[in-house]
Amino acid sequence: MSRPTLSVVVCTYNGGGYLAEQLDSILAQDLQPDEIVVQDDLSTDDTWAILEDYATRYPHIHPYRNATRLGINLNFFSAIGRATGDYIALSDQDDIWLPHKLSRQMQAIGDRLLCAHPSQPFTDEGPVINTDSRRRNYSLLRMVFVGAIDGHCMLLSRQLLSLIPMADGQPPTVRMYDAILSMVAAAYESLAYIDYPLVLHRRHAGAATYGAITDRSHSASNVAAYLVRTLRLSRELRPVIRRRMADTHRFLLQIDAQTSEHSDALRLTELMSRRWSPRLTAFCISRATRLFHTPLPPTFVTRLRGALFPITCSEYFRGLSRQPIVCKGKSVDDRTVYSTSTACLRATDGRRGGHR
Repeated sequence: MSRPTLSVVVCTYNGGGYLAEQLDSILAQDLQPDEIVVQDDLSTDDTWAILEDYATRYPHIHPYRNATRLGINLNFFSAIGRATGDYIALSDQDDIWLPHKLSRQMQAIGDRLLCAHPSQPFTDEGPVINTDSRRRNYSLLRMVFVGAIDGHCMLLSRQLLSLIPMADGQPPTVRMYDAILSMVAAAYESLAYIDYPLVLHRRHAGAATYGAITDRSHSASNVAAYLVRTLRLSRELRPVIRRRMADTHRFLLQIDAQTSEHSDALRLTELMSRRWSPRLTAFCISRATRLFHTPLPPTFVTRLRGALFPITCSEYFRGLSRQPIVCKGKSVDDRTVYSTSTACLRATDGRRGGHR
């Protein structure tokens, strides 16, 4: 039996400052891909010149340049469509892959649709110290609110692409590309997970997913401020949240997964798209172990958090608020600075035409 073929897909936009380092880390993999598809979204810096140089030196690098700017979402879906491999790994333009990323993911994915891993954030000044090392919750109940898996952490089977609901040949716009891919895989309960980082994830102010660092310690003052803030956000954003949950519900209805995870997500998004009811609170209490950042034990505190979830989930939509948040003692316009942990708000693809 022949070896499965492997593609890497990179999307670029004005990434000349870091692109060579990213490409070099892909070329240094202990399992080399059969092709590296790089699609540029009309960069105005030296990104295209760098790609042309690498393509002349490495024949398996295939650069493409869009005729018109597509934005992050469509550019990634378009570039993925160019890939020919049985498996496809996705890459940002400014990270550093550890040398065994591809080999470890290919070993782990098995017959699953998608394999994911965490990444290690860093800056040019060094590693980011206060990172969350807890195992992430990859439940679909979590994914309907936030993007639980970043694109640069994904290896996907080509089969996954055939399961994405399309409208007249166009990819869904309800969420960003990485959220769509992970939601479909989770709906089929077909995720493999590696619990250690395989990518050094560069954080810099020019990245499209850059977010301000916030104090998330569980002090009494932080918890109180969190509850007050989410209550305010819930009142302000309730109509927006309902619409977004209704859109997500319609998307999930197009997935023919027939799994308990899929059924639960359909029920949650249906309840969230309506006015509050005791059934919503009861549902969140009963599924509380699968609603938050990390899987939780079925304790009283977990159930209490589940009861409050219809209110506190408004935090995930804070980028839509008309009021700024307070970060590290100063006001921050969260509609401009936003992190990947709230990828559900990227559906409008408001980030400038490029990638990360």
